[in-house]
Amino acid sequence: MSNFKIVFATAALATAAVSADCLAAEPVSTVTREDRGIVDKIAARFTERLMAGDAKGAVAVFTGASPLMSGKTAEISNLEGQVQTALNIYGPVVMVELASEQTIGTSIIHRYYLARHEKLVTRWQLDFAHTGSGWSMTYFGFDDKQPTWYKD
Repeated sequence: MSNFKIVFATAALATAAVSADCLAAEPVSTVTREDRGIVDKIAARFTERLMAGDAKGAVAVFTGASPLMSGKTAEISNLEGQVQTALNIYGPVVMVELASEQTIGTSIIHRYYLARHEKLVTRWQLDFAHTGSGWSMTYFGFDDKQPTWYKD
């Protein structure tokens, strides 16, 4: 009976070690080149509207494919106002560049863009999700708090 306990205990420890290794493994992103190309086009439409000073058009890129924003005219108007306020305060956008990207599995792409305005640089967060209807922008936001942008 004691040999059985030792074998069982050894098998349990080996199983635990294998399970721990599987849990510790980093997930592999399989966002394809085609997926990135689709997201690049959506992001380009958004940033082109920013550079054109078209707050309403930029927000329309965000809301256009979002069934969640359908009929939410007050919320859309509020977003347009926030983007327009940024353009008024910081001046026109003269350049936009991709600063970083993070993927989560095959369904989420999270990006930060830096927008060079005439008066200041702002950081724009654009998030994209692959839903049942394809890729769409699911979140955008911006800030001007440059000291918080650095990784220590």
